[in-house]
Amino acid sequence: MAKGNMLQGMATGKLGDVVFARANGEQISRVRNRHPKNPRTNKQMYQRAVMATVMQAYSAGQEIFNHAFQGKSVGAENQRAFLSKNSKLLRGLIAAELEAGTPALNCNAAVVAPGAITPVPNEYMISEGTYPQNFFGWSDTLKGFQIPDATDSETVTAYAQRLGLTAGDIYTFVMMVISGSTPSFTVRGITTATTGVYKPESQYPCVFAFVRLQVKDVSAVTTPAADANLGVLFEITASKNANIDLSGKVAGDTLDLEEIISASAFPAVSASLASVGVIRSRLDQDLRSTSFMHVASRVSGRATNGIYGITSPLALAAWQQGTEALGDSDLILEGGDE
Repeated sequence: MAKGNMLQGMATGKLGDVVFARANGEQISRVRNRHPKNPRTNKQMYQRAVMATVMQAYSAGQEIFNHAFQGKSVGAENQRAFLSKNSKLLRGLIAAELEAGTPALNCNAAVVAPGAITPVPNEYMISEGTYPQNFFGWSDTLKGFQIPDATDSETVTAYAQRLGLTAGDIYTFVMMVISGSTPSFTVRGITTATTGVYKPESQYPCVFAFVRLQVKDVSAVTTPAADANLGVLFEITASKNANIDLSGKVAGDTLDLEEIISASAFPAVSASLASVGVIRSRLDQDLRSTSFMHVASRVSGRATNGIYGITSPLALAAWQQGTEALGDSDLILEGGDE
């Protein structure tokens, strides 16, 4: 039964064959489907897998992603932007890998399992805007962020000015980190040839983490930049499951994933299994960088960096298995014949 005043645009709920709701401050309506279908074509199953994956990513990092897209209002508009951008990215990558026949071990995309409650690391777009993030540069070779070198005799003030470090600016590292080695889901009948602990036919527990750095006012610091650590330039103002020893890094160093994740938050086996990115923003202003996550794994047994979810060639089998309706299973204990 519908509630609220329909004439005043405040109705919600069902009225006959019409369903009312409110979105962005307006009343909307749609026709009620009393006999919905549940298509299970291959195309539909891939679409479900993609959408579930990006939804889990957004849900895990909602406290960051709900205001990470410049020009979008906090909440619903940011959510729509995150889901739209990342579903297109992930769908395109999966399609390309399937067309190329990329083996499961070599894939660069992964999906969550049906019914998953945690995300998987992927190269998600985590923010979008016009504020460039050029200070922390990602290195695929080193699997970390490189801190720019200082020039000879350059002061901290001159170093910050040259690299665009503005007092009050915020650099937020965000991560999706594998937090255990026991699978939460595995595709039946698949065993990939890998010597590593983590398999591309399985999904593993994963948590969200972040650490926020804010640029200090160094306009009067005349000491050599080459001798100054990150603690001279930044201070940590917020964090979750992550930390950075600012005193241990100087110009020219690489900031590794292991040096960002809090050792006490995750088991040692998972210390380098994650996707990680950094967003530049401005204090009390709607300015964001366009930033993406990078997959940063060093585990042996994987042909590439490693994605710790169900990779492209196995996505369909996972979602067909996980969405079996009563009577569809071929397992003996579930009423089947095998």
